[in-house]
Amino acid sequence: MTYTYENLPQPLQAWPFQHPNHPPVPHPAWPYMSQAPWAQDFEHEYRERDQPLTFVLIHGFWADTSFWSGVASELRKKGHTFYVPEYPRHGADPNKNVTHAMMTKSITDYVTSRNLKNIILVGHSFGGSLVQKVAEHIPDRLKRLVFMNAFVIKDGGSLADEFPPSMLAMF
Repeated sequence: MTYTYENLPQPLQAWPFQHPNHPPVPHPAWPYMSQAPWAQDFEHEYRERDQPLTFVLIHGFWADTSFWSGVASELRKKGHTFYVPEYPRHGADPNKNVTHAMMTKSITDYVTSRNLKNIILVGHSFGGSLVQKVAEHIPDRLKRLVFMNAFVIKDGGSLADEFPPSMLAMF
């Protein structure tokens, strides 16, 4: 459902029956706000202590680095560092005879040549399969892996295992 100013969810209403031995429980103005104020304070302190973060953003198969423009803009506003490598067969690279291993090596080389450490490696769609393989090559440089609507391949499996036969025929 899309929310507009006219149909915002209403705040939680107090339970109509109060227990005689307990004071009324205050409810937040916004229904999705944490009911534990100390949890929000802790999160803020954690984020302050942990910033800035370094992200490496890996796009999907039918995209290029411009896919991350909106995300990159938000990361920049929050003071984070980000890198958006273009891997072979994408962007300006005319070479279409590229393997998954070549794409993985390209991203791995990108990270190591820039001496990036403590990175959050984010993969979208097909980029998820690349993130998995890159993580195998440089685990000591990673802080987190993020799969954003991405393929996660089973151990010993391949990307082709994730598609039904009718879709494989298209490829």
